[in-house]
Amino acid sequence: MRAIPKLACLILLTLTVLLPCVTVEAKPAINLSLYKNYGYGLGDDMSGVWTINTETSNDVTYVEFYIDDTLQHVDSSVPYSWQFNTSNYTIGKHTITAIAYDSSSQTEMTSIQRNFVQDHTDTVIIIVVISVIISLIIATAFALYKIRKNKK
Repeated sequence: MRAIPKLACLILLTLTVLLPCVTVEAKPAINLSLYKNYGYGLGDDMSGVWTINTETSNDVTYVEFYIDDTLQHVDSSVPYSWQFNTSNYTIGKHTITAIAYDSSSQTEMTSIQRNFVQDHTDTVIIIVVISVIISLIIATAFALYKIRKNKK
């Protein structure tokens, strides 16, 4: 009967000594988000200048950024990010990938797909300017009408 408690104590002592020696290496963690600096974005469509921001685990030492499996940028300082202009790429669907590396050379990858579209910013600006001019003409015409009506 006394052998079982001694065996249990021996197993517990062995585990207490050996467990700190066993380390489990976790992969680095990474999440992506996009920030529109200047341009257009609706749903998966985007154009203009954008920044890819990452949230990573503390063990990450650098992040590589890819568009369609072609390395575009390597960032080795926190927060890991990369700014790009969609006009430097063809119109259409593209895969944006970020790979996080830790000091043990373990990696974690995340990707998103976006549709790069033609930049319509100039068209929007022209429409806004024309709308303002038309509004000023209408306001001026209405003011002149009121002034003439009050003189009579």
